[in-house]
Amino acid sequence: MTVRPVKRKKPLSFRNGLRLVHLTVGLLAGLVLTVTGITGALMQFEAEINEISRPDLWQVTPTATRVPLQTLKETAEAAHPGETVFFYRLPRRTDRAVVLQTAERRVFADPYTGTLKGDLDRKNPTRMEAFFKLVRDLHITLCSGETGTKIVGFSAIFLVLSLITGIILWWPKRLALLRQRLTVKWNARWRRVNYEAHSAFGFWMTLPLLCMGVSTIYWVFRPNITPLLVRLTKSAPAPRAPKLPASAPVPGTARPAVPVDRYLETAYAAVPGGISLLMSVPDPRRPMVRPVQVWMKTPDDPMPTGRTTVWVDPRDGALVRVDSAFQTSPADLIARYNYTVHTGDIAGLPGRILWAIGSLGLTFLFVGGIVIWRSRGAGVKNPPVRKISPRDAG
Repeated sequence: MTVRPVKRKKPLSFRNGLRLVHLTVGLLAGLVLTVTGITGALMQFEAEINEISRPDLWQVTPTATRVPLQTLKETAEAAHPGETVFFYRLPRRTDRAVVLQTAERRVFADPYTGTLKGDLDRKNPTRMEAFFKLVRDLHITLCSGETGTKIVGFSAIFLVLSLITGIILWWPKRLALLRQRLTVKWNARWRRVNYEAHSAFGFWMTLPLLCMGVSTIYWVFRPNITPLLVRLTKSAPAPRAPKLPASAPVPGTARPAVPVDRYLETAYAAVPGGISLLMSVPDPRRPMVRPVQVWMKTPDDPMPTGRTTVWVDPRDGALVRVDSAFQTSPADLIARYNYTVHTGDIAGLPGRILWAIGSLGLTFLFVGGIVIWRSRGAGVKNPPVRKISPRDAG
């Protein structure tokens, strides 16, 4: 009777351990990342889609003269009695309408003629509005409230781990193979094409995906991360919204006599060369304890709506304070620009397009990873490395 020697399992190598981590985190988070990736790509161009779908509301014909913003406000409030405009969205383009927002609706006004082009009621959203509300809920909370937000956050952690391990596994042992790792041999068998496409696409999309993953982690776990950043960077606490001077009388229910255009004049004087795109005005029917907030975009600010904030006294239009986008602590700067890093706006329109491709590519990486995993489970090894051609070697 012969005794067969017991085969000992080989210890898990470093590279195989990385491959196991890469596979595990990809499978665990892949479905969530697919959902957030598709919805994120749609949200990248939500504003453009809305404008294209409703040209009757957004498009205007520019002329030489503009109607004061105060006139637009009074016209909107007269058309909707009992409602008060508290938020203003000023167009970036000259052929777009001004949006005046009340608690019940968004009113679109022609800044050149003063006429109202229409409104969108919050209680009766259009199909497009309802669609994008669902898209946002899926992207942020998976339609599951705080629990869904936490799942999105942990999936982002898995995404970052997958990217780090993927880059290590992708890195060639010889620099002569670097060029081949960056391309795909499309005329090869489909398993090779899938493997090389998964590898190459993952490399090219590492930067946008890493930005999306890290910014999502910061956003979801901000209450825990911010104190740590403040200590590490020795940052001062972020400035809070100022309050009106205690010595000044609070008019209570009296409406301010200052036209809203005065607030913009003060903001432009405080930030030379800046452009105002958003303005929030406190409800005059309530005690005025906070100033008007005007968001200003300076030429060197990559944020689409600007991150310089001008605070104005709503009673007389006097300047209260200016919070510059750049004259701030490192921790506050990270908080201010986290959104632009997440969306790709920090690189303008090319960045948004690249980030959208990366978001959609999460689905491709997930499906391609499953195919690679199933192939290995069926005993099919990864495709062998291509032979180095003289062109690759040179």
